Amino acid sequence: MVSAMTGGTTVESSSKYPFSVTLTDPILCGGSIISLDPPWILTAAHCIENLEIHPNDYTVAYGSRNFSEQSYAAIQQAVSHPLYVSSQQLQTQVYATDRTDVIPYDIALIKLKSPLLANTHVNRIPISTASPNKEEYPSAYKETIGMGYIGYEKPHAELLQYTPCNSSNAGTLRDNNFNHSIVLATSDAGLCHGDSGSPLLIKSAETNEYYLDGVLNRILNAYDPDPDNGSCPFHESNLTRFLNSFVKPSAHIKWIMNVTQLSFDALTDPVTSLDDGSVFAVSSTSSAAITTTASLFLRASCFDVDWTLAYVHKHGGSIKYVPD
Repeated sequence: MVSAMTGGTTVESSSKYPFSVTLTDPILCGGSIISLDPPWILTAAHCIENLEIHPNDYTVAYGSRNFSEQSYAAIQQAVSHPLYVSSQQLQTQVYATDRTDVIPYDIALIKLKSPLLANTHVNRIPISTASPNKEEYPSAYKETIGMGYIGYEKPHAELLQYTPCNSSNAGTLRDNNFNHSIVLATSDAGLCHGDSGSPLLIKSAETNEYYLDGVLNRILNAYDPDPDNGSCPFHESNLTRFLNSFVKPSAHIKWIMNVTQLSFDALTDPVTSLDDGSVFAVSSTSSAAITTTASLFLRASCFDVDWTLAYVHKHGGSIKYVPD
């Protein structure tokens, strides 16, 4: 069952998750900004299976918690993990495998045509490098976000939703590849279609910094009552609870580095506020430091402040001011 959110909590500020994006074609999905320049998005591979890239199609939305007020960007390149097996390949029996065997590789990268400008509502998120066998974040808090469907036969969310997550027992995982590559998590809200590609977020209690720990690609113990019009799934059994399957980007960090040509530090180092009020970020192109004044933080996810956003609108590149 591929993966919206029923029973989620509305995000109150667009600065809370400035790395969040929404894919609007070929299907509704989520994603995360992992680099601003060059501009790279991390999402699920099944979200781009039928993608046709056209230079004038603006299908990656970002910069606002409000679906109708987001900015839009065009896609230049889309790359699925080389071991991912698509639906078309399974249907034509090119690969003798079932869908479960390819879950650890259901991850993809999207490069945008133009760099993204960092501001309070737009920024990258560092990839978590925490080992699944070590408690590197002993007091960490996990959650996920999405603009998917809000219930069975209901529309997608107009405002970004979030829900806390709890790691689940790995006993369901089938082998060491799963144990290494997949995070299973339960959530307070039910996830649905349209939330695929959305991030599993981990936030350190010590630094209050978000890291990308997973990419949503499946909901286990679930089925679609109407597969052709999927919105939110039903429970497979009254005895089981939904399990959300997230691919760990850290398990594929070498592949991500190879495709994006970004360094390990550029992908994993967080952005840090300096004592003088300026902000430090690892440059994605040269690993050099870039700074800006305190009036425009590059990492707004750590500050519960309502800001006014200046962003490039979908049409014409004009500047439009949108209150949060």
